[in-house]
Amino acid sequence: MYRIRVNDSLIKDDCRVNAWNTEGAPYVVDLRIGGLSGANGFKDTITDTVTPDFKVRRSQGEIMMNSVSLTKITRKTDNVDFSFGPDNPGWGTLKLSGHWPILWQKEASALPANVGTLTNDAKGSTLLKCYEKVASSDAMGLVTVVEGRKTLGMLASPFMRADNLLKKMVGRKLNLIARGATAAQAAASAWLEYRLGWKPLLYEIQQYMTAYGNRVDHFYRPVRLTARSSWESSYGGSQDYSGNTAWVDSVLMKVEVSQKTKVASGVLYELVDASFEAAEQRRLGLRLSDVPAALWELIPLSFVVDRFISVGTWLNAITPKPGVRYLGHWTTTITDRTDRHFVVRARKNSGTYPELYYDNAGGVFEKRIFSYIREPNPLPPAWPTVNHRELGFQQKLDHISLIVAKLKSF
Repeated sequence: MYRIRVNDSLIKDDCRVNAWNTEGAPYVVDLRIGGLSGANGFKDTITDTVTPDFKVRRSQGEIMMNSVSLTKITRKTDNVDFSFGPDNPGWGTLKLSGHWPILWQKEASALPANVGTLTNDAKGSTLLKCYEKVASSDAMGLVTVVEGRKTLGMLASPFMRADNLLKKMVGRKLNLIARGATAAQAAASAWLEYRLGWKPLLYEIQQYMTAYGNRVDHFYRPVRLTARSSWESSYGGSQDYSGNTAWVDSVLMKVEVSQKTKVASGVLYELVDASFEAAEQRRLGLRLSDVPAALWELIPLSFVVDRFISVGTWLNAITPKPGVRYLGHWTTTITDRTDRHFVVRARKNSGTYPELYYDNAGGVFEKRIFSYIREPNPLPPAWPTVNHRELGFQQKLDHISLIVAKLKSF
């Protein structure tokens, strides 16, 4: 059963019109113009699910995942005074007062067109990362075993390729062009040996130290755990637009939009290790369920693919893991958006010849919308998700170095 609660304190628009003819006698007095939306105040709406005997059932260990939707709307509108004239031969002087910025504004978005797509993709990617973390290994033992020979060779001759290229680079028989090319190859080779050789090795050692410190003694006893992942992003922009034209001939408005979005997912599960050996295999990444991810890791340049499409994360997420019982999952989306509409120019035409223009400016209508939406047990993505994040400087340097290294073959 769904329950909706609303707390509304929005006041109605208050816009007044006063006009005087050329003799000073008013012919329109205190005319009120009302809009559909409130000018100031707030409105909160909460939609949730009512579960009978919730506390009793929760105390008995029952897991209940319900949907929740919360929306908070806050409005602020300046009280402005505009005067058009004076002494127009046709209609005298026109004065407008009240919350005119909200009456003249229109719904206009200055955000990038792909904001909705990025948020929806983030829901799938965060959920996949959660499933990847479920009963995850502390180290990739299978990869270490297969790559052991290359690791020993690197330890025996550190920076061997870069050193050979540097020796050629300083040779007197090379011309300037060849030296420049060799210098680039030497730098690229040295960088790749550090990024793809030494840095992963140090990280691998750290993983095994972590695995050693995470030894457990809760065999045959299930442990309830939660895997979490989140994504955050900020957007902003501005644009000019033609507003509504109540009691004026043209209105130029400007809207400034800022939005922060956070997507967070979680997976609740129980883990039980059948024996000490099973726990050790899980921590060291030596289970049968670790084979698909290890095979992908061993493919040359698979890490480059993962920077754009999360194949490795997807393989870890969909592979069944022994000793795991899933209890439920959820995704939460939090959006905080503020739109500020400025009156850049409100223009009134004289309607006479020669035509005159009376301009006024000023006043802001601000609307803030905060929303919180929790979705229980959404369907996980069936395919790897796209990574929309920007590449870092070191990652870009990796790609440049790989291109330079490949150019040597040409």
